[in-house]
Amino acid sequence: MVRGLSRRARLVVPAALAAAGLVVAFASYGARAPLERGVVEPEPAPALRLPAFSAEEERFAAALWPVHGEVKLAAIKVTFAGIRHAQEGGDTGRLSAEIEPALEALERAAAAVDRLGAPESLEPVRQRYRRAVELYREAALLMLQAAPEGDRARLLEAQRKSMEASEETLRVGDRLWPAEYKPH
Repeated sequence: MVRGLSRRARLVVPAALAAAGLVVAFASYGARAPLERGVVEPEPAPALRLPAFSAEEERFAAALWPVHGEVKLAAIKVTFAGIRHAQEGGDTGRLSAEIEPALEALERAAAAVDRLGAPESLEPVRQRYRRAVELYREAALLMLQAAPEGDRARLLEAQRKSMEASEETLRVGDRLWPAEYKPH
């Protein structure tokens, strides 16, 4: 090294040169074609082709659609009520006022799903959806029961049930309404 450089400069200059070398190395690596780097671009996945619905299956999917809208709205209301309750303190009166109408909507949805006649091919889908609605309902009830006491274990159980219900409704939605927008 040059004797005229300060101790700080003698430490900084080699580090700067090493950093510049890394920048040049990475830039030249990135500029090469993907096959030269040993990277193979993935092939797009083949589209899953399901058979078209029969007229009866289509009627069932169409009849369940408005119920699905109500279930999603109720689930969102319960979720946000729980978040607000956790963030803003324990106003159980407000929590109840927000959850009870959603709980009533879930109960109406459960009755509507029970009344729907599904074709044999979609009966397992109807049952799965009915179970999801029940899980949302159970989650809402657990929140109402847990809030006054601040029972964290029950609140966590409510969250688990709500997540399971959400996953189930997504699976049903993928089968019945594959083009449905999924905000998750």
